[in-house]
Amino acid sequence: QSLAPLKALRSLTALYLSGGIWNKQETDGLEGLENLEGIRRLQLRGIDGRGVDLTPVARIPNLEWLDIWARDFPMEEVAKVAAAHPFVLKQILDLEDYALRDSMGLCGKCETLKKMMFLKGRKFLWCPACERKGLDRLLGLFNDAVEQARKDLGLPAGG
Repeated sequence: QSLAPLKALRSLTALYLSGGIWNKQETDGLEGLENLEGIRRLQLRGIDGRGVDLTPVARIPNLEWLDIWARDFPMEEVAKVAAAHPFVLKQILDLEDYALRDSMGLCGKCETLKKMMFLKGRKFLWCPACERKGLDRLLGLFNDAVEQARKDLGLPAGG
């Protein structure tokens, strides 16, 4: 639950924090991660993201890979990480295909394979053809949140 014992591990290069699908891992916060300058790989899956500030993740200087279950965190917190690390923004905006071609995975109207949107409190599966307008609106909201996060973090616009 506490990351305090990690402070001494200055040469740590990978950190995997995970909980379960139904039982999320609680944390006292992620403060101090930005001081672990060796971290290149970070996984945050199954974390109870209520009230967790992701600024420390945004400030990890040498982060190269992040596996984050963004649906566990408020959109504004995920936007901080996406603002600081363009590869995270790309991961979210690329909208992965939903792998299962079942009644949930295919659009009932046009039978197009749906895309997954990994933002908390937002619809998860979208038909890129039939629901384009709503999907574009949501992506616009996220892009606005990323731009606001860039300002808040003192990063250049359009990072």
